[in-house]
Amino acid sequence: MRRALLIVWLLLMPLTAQAGVDDALSALAGANIDEVRAGVDTLTLSGDPRTAAILGAMQNGKLYARADRALFIKDADGRYIDARTSQPAEPGSVRPVRVNNAVRRAVDAALGALRLFAPDAPTRAMAADAVFRSRDPAGLPALTRAIAKEGDANVKRTMEQARASALLAEGHASESDRLAAVATLRDRGDIDARALLSTLTDQPPAVNEAAAAAVKSIDFSL
Repeated sequence: MRRALLIVWLLLMPLTAQAGVDDALSALAGANIDEVRAGVDTLTLSGDPRTAAILGAMQNGKLYARADRALFIKDADGRYIDARTSQPAEPGSVRPVRVNNAVRRAVDAALGALRLFAPDAPTRAMAADAVFRSRDPAGLPALTRAIAKEGDANVKRTMEQARASALLAEGHASESDRLAAVATLRDRGDIDARALLSTLTDQPPAVNEAAAAAVKSIDFSL
């Protein structure tokens, strides 16, 4: 019985993943800005190979939606490509996908996060370092996924430091997670980690104490 259920689950898993991508693309074409933002987040975590092209078009104001929620990318020659099939299309009446500052930030963060899964280690390390410096909590889901699959020890360490940086800027992180993040930055031990730790605000008292101690430790090492 269990074997049969496992086989069914394995057969349905690709369909479920594809359904999630389809839902994300439909959300991007929605009229509600929160729905669009959720679509960006879901698509970023999907691992779908079309993600970079779609979000890149969105970033450049070249992603269009039809009333039936079909999506189209407008190329440099003014021609349209169906975002789902990557085939040329004549969509008829379309409108630009809705964006505001929050959506733009989400798209920028998403495109940066996609580099965390690049095939070459230097690109992944640069992407992680960018998150470290931006301290953007929007990068946390992608970082968590990237850390779990990263095979290069040095890159993984950089990703963990980036996660610590972003986590300390995240409003809902637990105190234990914040303390672990401070420890990660203390172990990094460079001037960038010191600068981040010395400017922490709105932290629980225990985290402030740990950060102050970490700054002293880094100062001693430097």
